[in-house]
Amino acid sequence: VAASDKEASLLSQDEQVGLFGELEFIQALINEGIPSGEVIDAWKGADAEDKDFQFHNVGIEVKSSHKQDKLVKISNIRQLDTTGFDAVYLYYYSFAKANGGSNTLPAQIDSVRSMLVGSPYLEEFESKLLNTGYSDADKENYKASYTQTYEEAYHVNVQFPKITKSMVMEAVLDASYVIDLNVCDDLVISYNSFMDKIKQA
Repeated sequence: VAASDKEASLLSQDEQVGLFGELEFIQALINEGIPSGEVIDAWKGADAEDKDFQFHNVGIEVKSSHKQDKLVKISNIRQLDTTGFDAVYLYYYSFAKANGGSNTLPAQIDSVRSMLVGSPYLEEFESKLLNTGYSDADKENYKASYTQTYEEAYHVNVQFPKITKSMVMEAVLDASYVIDLNVCDDLVISYNSFMDKIKQA
């Protein structure tokens, strides 16, 4: 493989931190006692669906950043659309990035694998992991380490800032935009309340 082809196949910095956050979320859910099979089945971000996680009629979009600014990019007008869902949440992770630490993307992946040892869902996890563009063959290229500095759950209700299909003219087929979570504090819900919502879904 030519060097340029190799680089093209690697995850970008944003894709790396995004995947790291989704894996962090998977571990949090399993640690909360939600069956691992349900969690892996619910992981839709790996399948390029509009919500990263879907538990029955509850949708969760996980956003991660290493920039410490609480700005999140929404990539399409369906991502925060609540149509067809009883509830939609945005879960935000902020990570401090360093080089040479132990909390690397490959380490995070191995951590999830260890939680799925002996589970029939390990194979499904591996398949979804490949869908994200990650390959173990590239692990030496993922040396950045991430330490969580902040996490918050937001209820995407009618007050939450968003652009959806029903808000735009018919000829506008799609849009990406940036939300400043610094002004969304009144839409934060507690971790325990958030987890309860998922368990009840």
